[in-house]
Amino acid sequence: MALYNGFEGSMTIGSDAAVANLESWSIDGSGSTFTASPKGTSLVTGAVGPATYKANVVAFLDPADTNGQVALTLGATISTLKFYVAGETSGDYLYSVASAIVESVTYDDPNDYSKFNATLHLNGVPTLSAVA
Repeated sequence: MALYNGFEGSMTIGSDAAVANLESWSIDGSGSTFTASPKGTSLVTGAVGPATYKANVVAFLDPADTNGQVALTLGATISTLKFYVAGETSGDYLYSVASAIVESVTYDDPNDYSKFNATLHLNGVPTLSAVA
């Protein structure tokens, strides 16, 4: 289950270039846990390692989108991502992150290429804020 999602929300890249025909987005987070037992004791201690966040973006291909979708290419580094939950007007909410790397891009139908999924490794913790 996603930590955050925006079905029929929106997403912008860089200086607010919208990703066209976005169907949905989700953000997931995970952290590693470590356990240790000091030698000679039965004590077990635990610690949490660094958290990692990934975003999944689903969109319908739009060849006319030369600003948003074109940035979602495998291996690309993207700066300034904003994930809008429902709208982009004052009072709506968004999650933002400074940068991400595109980890994978897949197409639902390899013969059609009309719908694609992109997985992004987010560099940092998504920050919740209200649209000004």
